[in-house]
Amino acid sequence: MALPLFGLLWGQLQVAHVLKDVRGDLSTLRLLPSIALLSSAPLVLLPKQASRWLPVAAFANGLYLLVHGSRSNHILQDILVNLTIVLAAWGGAFEKNLANALRWYLVVLYAISALHKMNSDWFDPRVSCAASVSATMLAQYVPSLVPPGSSLCRLILQQAPHGAAVFEVLLPAVLLLAGPPGSRSPWQGACARFGVVLGAIFHLMLALPLPPASFYPFSASCLALYPLLMPDAVAGLAAICPSGLAQAFWLMLPGLSLSLCAAANVSGAWSSWLKGGTFAPPFEYPPYDLYNAGVCWCFGVTALLLLLALLGPGASTARAKGSFGLASIVVIAAALWLGLGPYLGTRTYPAFAMFSNLRVEAAPNHFFLGADVLGLQTDVVQVLETNSSALLNYQVDLSQLYTPQTSEYFRAAGLEQALWICPPAWQRPESNFRVFSAPAVGLWQRLRSESETGTLYARVRRGGEELLVTRREQLRGRCRDRIPTWLCDLAHTWLGPFRSFEEDQSVCRH
Repeated sequence: MALPLFGLLWGQLQVAHVLKDVRGDLSTLRLLPSIALLSSAPLVLLPKQASRWLPVAAFANGLYLLVHGSRSNHILQDILVNLTIVLAAWGGAFEKNLANALRWYLVVLYAISALHKMNSDWFDPRVSCAASVSATMLAQYVPSLVPPGSSLCRLILQQAPHGAAVFEVLLPAVLLLAGPPGSRSPWQGACARFGVVLGAIFHLMLALPLPPASFYPFSASCLALYPLLMPDAVAGLAAICPSGLAQAFWLMLPGLSLSLCAAANVSGAWSSWLKGGTFAPPFEYPPYDLYNAGVCWCFGVTALLLLLALLGPGASTARAKGSFGLASIVVIAAALWLGLGPYLGTRTYPAFAMFSNLRVEAAPNHFFLGADVLGLQTDVVQVLETNSSALLNYQVDLSQLYTPQTSEYFRAAGLEQALWICPPAWQRPESNFRVFSAPAVGLWQRLRSESETGTLYARVRRGGEELLVTRREQLRGRCRDRIPTWLCDLAHTWLGPFRSFEEDQSVCRH
């Protein structure tokens, strides 16, 4: 019964990706999005048919996201999960193979995220992403109970980085100790329950802040995976209900969840309440414009997961080992390759860094990692002035779109307000330019990907020397001396993307 529940939740998320691009006008649908949408419909409408339709929907939606998806952690994750579904469907024991592969994926995901947090700026409350997220929650939900500058506020913000680091080490350890779903001892069952509770509450909290500080797309993507970790609890919940009631539940659940989320999004009640009665929708990037529906969905799924955790996944007398097949091997390898990219020098985002204050370029701030293999991340260019829209919008600070109340809370609490991203394209008016540094290869790739009109002008500093750049090729990256030229040329084309950074400190960046 866990597979139909996962199929319903996963199908709803895949439909949301397509609806974001359609914007209510179905006439704009192209072939690939249409196929993705149609393949997800059976999962959303008839979840008990998940074993038949999940592989088809996963293949279509994975291809759609690969071609049309944004450059975000949750898109990267959804592509990996869809690939895992397709691979797990080969051979027998589909649900067993899928559940074990996704458990391994979550263990690796959270472990990599914890590894990224092991840097000096993460533990500096003034710039730490943990303190930033905590301050945003306090400013928007309990500003009168925990005013900025109060002793309680200072305690929370000072301890947030340490608490978050401990949490992100604990969560993957607990999920690892839980063992394969469906074949657990009582001790492993307790670990599974504890891990699901921790993960559900964690992702709900990340979803709650107003956009652009809300991470609800990523939270929803993670929450959808958790029912597969407790198949016995899902079966136990279904067994409590009479057969007729259980059938009615599966028939009503898709429509009920859709109606609640649609009503939440149309009313805008949650975001309006947080903004003090203002009904203007908050700015979202990527532009899903589904924050109210997303929060409603995350609340509902979290409540369901907590209920399942209370029932417990149970203990099995037959200690069948979880299948460690092709799906598990591929998803672990892919997650490690993408997540360790900043240290290998193959990419700096998206890399499951989860706003970690990590800096691997120039002078790394990680406690014990940082040197990349090719040397591209050590060839740093500081952009001082430019007329190129590609470089002017290379980085964008989304924190400038926080509500005035949130910004004032940050100021009064003595925090640096920052939420930098490096979008592949920026449609809003040009952001306020601020001097930044980036690997030369990243600037070269950005200028190559965007067509520029007029003469390029950029005043930069590279290797301690100030230069005037008028041609893209002047920004071509330099690899280490021992790296063959052909390999360096290949890296320029296939590696990346590489984000911006500041050389003196590492504020909160995507």
